Amino acid sequence: MTLLLERPFRTYWVFNEFAYFSVWMNTVAIGWSMTQMSASTFMVASVQAAASLPVAFAALPAGILADRWERRRFLFWVNAWMTAVGAAMVITYAIGAVTPAILLVFAALMAVGMGANFPASQAMSADIVEPPKIMEAAALNTLGSNLARSFGPPAGAAILTIAGPIAVFAYGMLSRAALGIMYWFWPASESRLVGFDDRKQPPMSFGGILKQQAFIPTLSVTFLLFLSGSAFWALLPVYANTTMPGESANLLGWCMGSTGLGAVVATGFLKRLRMRMSDGWVAFFLCIACALGLAGLTKGTGFLQALGACGLFGIGWGAMVAILNGKTQSIFSSQVRARAISLNILAMYVGMGLGSLIVGVLADQFGISSSLLSASSLLVALALISAFVL
Repeated sequence: MTLLLERPFRTYWVFNEFAYFSVWMNTVAIGWSMTQMSASTFMVASVQAAASLPVAFAALPAGILADRWERRRFLFWVNAWMTAVGAAMVITYAIGAVTPAILLVFAALMAVGMGANFPASQAMSADIVEPPKIMEAAALNTLGSNLARSFGPPAGAAILTIAGPIAVFAYGMLSRAALGIMYWFWPASESRLVGFDDRKQPPMSFGGILKQQAFIPTLSVTFLLFLSGSAFWALLPVYANTTMPGESANLLGWCMGSTGLGAVVATGFLKRLRMRMSDGWVAFFLCIACALGLAGLTKGTGFLQALGACGLFGIGWGAMVAILNGKTQSIFSSQVRARAISLNILAMYVGMGLGSLIVGVLADQFGISSSLLSASSLLVALALISAFVL
């Protein structure tokens, strides 16, 4: 927490926190909107795919650009794009022109911005702290994301119930505009890397990054975690709609909030846990927690049981993502860090997108419970793999 006492990192963290809130509020609004417009489980799961695959394909070119350009300027234009998409969503909803297809397009356009934002933002976070504090910065960023995941969905659900989707998307538009302005006025002197000249010293290529033996296990576990864990994110709106049809927005918000709260709890004990055992065995127990959380959603439909299952999943998910992000950032130097992060994001969101499409088809054919149990089994297998490769 000492990093929050340093003005550059605190400014970066606070503005990004408001933007994180908008991500989870938008997630609730878009997922709920699709359940109201389509009865197809596949269409609802496709929202997660539309919000994931563009992230993956935008991340690689964004990683290259973020290593070549001034990251603060690059991030300004990325957030300007997301502000424009948010404004278009507000206008489209206001004139009543939203359809399931248009909703998927907006989810994909916003995901392009997220994919461009992730490598540069995470690399800039590492740039503005001393090298020994990179893992602490990664943990605080994960904590910020998890706090937003805890309180953003319930807030989004409340606003959605009171004022409708337009108010949710308007908040997202304004938060991205504020973040973009912050990057525009960010002093160049407060970043250790404001641009890298490839002509003077060619950076490591993607092929060279993939040859780093320490990175391959991290990348593989990341892909498998998001492939199997996508069942939770893709099917949660459907679960909420079938469990409490009249209060689906509120249940969805509280379930996602419980997931985020679990991730916050995990962040609190993760450092001490890693001091007592290897990352592999920590990952083993975290994957088991994710598996039990998914399985818990198939047993009964009680409100408290749903919150408990989501909280348990959040503990495993939040801590696993923190470990994988921290390991990626600590392996590579600043000159190629954004490229490495973009490969990690590619693994995350290709896994999430493919998993969402697969689980959507399975849920339509065999039901939600069978799909969740299948994903839970994959997470148990991943726990065993992680114990030996991380």
